[in-house]
Amino acid sequence: MCSINAYAFPRYAFLDPYEQLLKKHVKPYEKNNIKGSGIDYLAWQSDPLHEKALELLLKTDISQINTKEEKISFWVNAYNLLTIDLIVKKGERESIHNLGGLVGDPWNEFSWVIDGLEYTLGQIHHQNLRLIGEPRIHFALTCAAVSCPDLKAEPYWSEKIYSQLEKQTDLFMKNTGKGAKIIQPEQGKSHIKKKRKFKVSQTFQWFKNDFDRGQIERFTARYVPLKGAEFDGYLTHDWTLNALKGREPEPRKYTTKEVDVDGIYE
Repeated sequence: MCSINAYAFPRYAFLDPYEQLLKKHVKPYEKNNIKGSGIDYLAWQSDPLHEKALELLLKTDISQINTKEEKISFWVNAYNLLTIDLIVKKGERESIHNLGGLVGDPWNEFSWVIDGLEYTLGQIHHQNLRLIGEPRIHFALTCAAVSCPDLKAEPYWSEKIYSQLEKQTDLFMKNTGKGAKIIQPEQGKSHIKKKRKFKVSQTFQWFKNDFDRGQIERFTARYVPLKGAEFDGYLTHDWTLNALKGREPEPRKYTTKEVDVDGIYE
């Protein structure tokens, strides 16, 4: 198998400050009995590297994004940075679902202008990433919530994107609070042996056809030894903000002009 030549891929300028932000502000944590990685939103909010990374991202020449590897890595990193930008700019302390109007849809309510084109998080996810046909991208995208995939403490790089996606998917699927959980049956007085069951993240419910055309059991079995366990629905999705304890962002209010300058449009 031929290895990917790292020098063939461009190094997007925004990844330098973004990498420093991730290393400084993403830490292991546990919240609501779910382990994962949490974000120090309070420190991230005041870190000047955030505005630098955002500015460089919005100025990226997207015409230079050509290969599949470049598209995945660029848009995954962009999605994650913009999600955090939304949280810290709005000063949301409880749940991303509190943003986005009455229907709580922040993924389509807010947009940023990248290289002269307007993008929402929903557009990046569904049009720029899902259409590539790589299901593991779902486990690389943060949605700023406890049950969502963990934010990786380093950027996704074009030259090693597939190994990063595989590692992140394996990490998510083996997390019994997030990805998949085997449920042992309660054996009563009956002599009939009850079967083991398993539940998976609601990610599989929302994007079912992306995973082996809806064959959830087959996809799950690649990462979790099911040993005959039967599919039994989905884990409850916890939308609590994935902030480190006491490190939620400060509430902030912006005028319309200030919001436009910051790149978020409502």
